Amino acid sequence: MFFSKSKLVSVIILTVLVFPTSAVYAQTPSFGSGLIKQQQHMANNAAFNQYKTSISPSKATIKQNSQTNEALRQTIKQKRLTIKTLIKNITQNKMTLTSTDLSNLQAELQTINNEISTLQSTDGSIKNDYQTIKTDISNKNFQDAEKQFNNIISIQNSRTTDLTNLSSDLDKLTSMLQTATSDASNNSNNSNNSNNSNNSNNATASSTSNQ
Repeated sequence: MFFSKSKLVSVIILTVLVFPTSAVYAQTPSFGSGLIKQQQHMANNAAFNQYKTSISPSKATIKQNSQTNEALRQTIKQKRLTIKTLIKNITQNKMTLTSTDLSNLQAELQTINNEISTLQSTDGSIKNDYQTIKTDISNKNFQDAEKQFNNIISIQNSRTTDLTNLSSDLDKLTSMLQTATSDASNNSNNSNNSNNSNNSNNATASSTSNQ
């Protein structure tokens, strides 16, 4: 079969246009892709193993810090119960505190409230950091994940300081409440003695005048 010159050109052009898709792209295998994936997998495993080794001391520190802070929280819980009992005693017995004791208590309560606010500002931060670590590991960002562990330790250390200060100030508040209770009782007794003395004097004066 013979083609005219114009038809021959058309056939050649059509062949060139079709050839890349049908002959090259469709037939070319993904050469070396298995090797590349294997190497990437091995590199990821090596990085992950290095990450686990690197964070091992941090995890031990975090565990110890967690135990320390939990012990402080339990101690604070018991001290709050003691304080609650002291305050209940004052209110139920309708004790009148001296202005000095009341002023000291107000100042100490403000300090304690400030410390509680500081602790509340970091509440939930560690949980968020663990969530970030989970995301970093999923994305193979092992260095970023390791930094988050260091951040957790920093937050824990800060909370240890705040919890220690709070525990100490609760001791101060307990002592102040005990002093205030004692002062209020003494004032009440002195007032009663004074009233009894006045009543006795009035009774003596009345008896004398009747004579």
